[in-house]
Amino acid sequence: MATYPTITRRQLLAYTLGIGIGAAKAAPWYFDVRNVFPFHTRKGLKKFHQPLRGIGPGGIPVATPDAFVAPTTGVTHYSLFIRQFTVQLHPDLGATTLWGYHSVVPLGGRAQVQRHLGGIFVVQRGKPIQVTFTNELPPKHILPVDRSANFPGAQKQQNATTTHIHGGFVPWTSDGCPCTWLTPDGQYGPSVQSQNGNIYKLLNPHLEPDQAEYYYPNDQSARLVWYHDHAYCLTRLNASAGIASAYIIRDHFESELRNDGLLDFVEHGGREIPLIIQDKIFVGTDLERKDPSWPGPREVGSLWYPHVYETNRWSLGPHPLGLPPDRSVVPEMFGDTMLANGTVYPETTVEDRRYRLRVLNGCQARFLNLQLYIDNGSADSITLNNNSEPTNAAGPDFFVLGTEGGFLPKPVRVPSNHPFDPASLKGSLITAPAERWDLLFPERRPRFRPFPFPKKGSYACCLTGNKLIPFFILIFQGCSSSRSRWRPIVLSRSGGQLISG
Repeated sequence: MATYPTITRRQLLAYTLGIGIGAAKAAPWYFDVRNVFPFHTRKGLKKFHQPLRGIGPGGIPVATPDAFVAPTTGVTHYSLFIRQFTVQLHPDLGATTLWGYHSVVPLGGRAQVQRHLGGIFVVQRGKPIQVTFTNELPPKHILPVDRSANFPGAQKQQNATTTHIHGGFVPWTSDGCPCTWLTPDGQYGPSVQSQNGNIYKLLNPHLEPDQAEYYYPNDQSARLVWYHDHAYCLTRLNASAGIASAYIIRDHFESELRNDGLLDFVEHGGREIPLIIQDKIFVGTDLERKDPSWPGPREVGSLWYPHVYETNRWSLGPHPLGLPPDRSVVPEMFGDTMLANGTVYPETTVEDRRYRLRVLNGCQARFLNLQLYIDNGSADSITLNNNSEPTNAAGPDFFVLGTEGGFLPKPVRVPSNHPFDPASLKGSLITAPAERWDLLFPERRPRFRPFPFPKKGSYACCLTGNKLIPFFILIFQGCSSSRSRWRPIVLSRSGGQLISG
């Protein structure tokens, strides 16, 4: 009988926060030699060699309505595909195969390349919509699938999907419950059938076998929600593979606030920037040496995902069967490379004016601590002391206007430079996975870079350049020009030496 050490929930949280954005020196077991996780990934990715991806034509595609109304309900109708595609996420990486949403009628016209996080919705409160999702995924998943007895759904199919609005107030038939999945060949999960028949065909009797139909009332105040796959036994893998995007709800109250100084909306060209933060791992050139048993795509730049149960990180406890086999479910995944809006280490030019950031922590398990510092002119714009804390001058405080629940009664000032404190579990703006913020940044030129969470951790994306760093640290770069740049990065502490990538 195998026995492994356990850790408390508080230790787990502290370690999670301590890991930060990249592969960091957060806890002794994190870099144990048995753990292939942090070592085989691509190192030395150049920073700030590609633009931060915007929203709309040429950027992340935005979904727009079909020319016809929805069957049964008569409301506005949208159509989206769920497909496999390839994209280059960094100039030094090869093509990455992803899964994701793609609108049939994207904003700006039909002929648009599918991109990571595509299919963003911008909807109005009180105006319901109906959506047809067509599942065109291949039979084999791009990530390792645990097909043990714990995951009976994954034993039968690897390309099942169902769509869940995270934070949406919707009827249960359109909530994307795990067992309402469907496959491209027309198989359905057990919850699709009801006393009145197939729940999807109640909304749209003309559906093809690979299609599902959802009704979203949008009866909520203005806020940022998001939607992602929720299929039984596959949610963690499907979301990590890319099946996720943003869902912005507008209302009259928010529109009127523009008369009182709220910045105009992104769809009107205003200084509002949706920012989706993620961490991922990519296959490197040393895969054969670091992870020879890797069962997924082996090309450099392909997604990598933990597939061996790491007993140096997670307790198994007494169990007569001993270690789980390869391709076991991994409780949490911490990537070593940060992405902002679907690109690795981007930058963008911004003006010396206020900006409204709609932030979503799209990481699978990583908490973020959003901070703001002044760029110190170094290669990475940030310098850490021996405790992995920034030595840069503090940037100006920023403000929280709202959360995933909508606007707050009044803005809340956030101190810009509070590193994570493992004793109190506090920092500047602690952000859990799937948590959203509506932030206002003051009129100073920033630059964006991702920075990790806690005291001991790696650092990633910042908005700099006057640069900000929403991942964990936002950096203001002092400069005399009226325009500046935002940049995301990942910094790690290893062996007492600051490394990047």
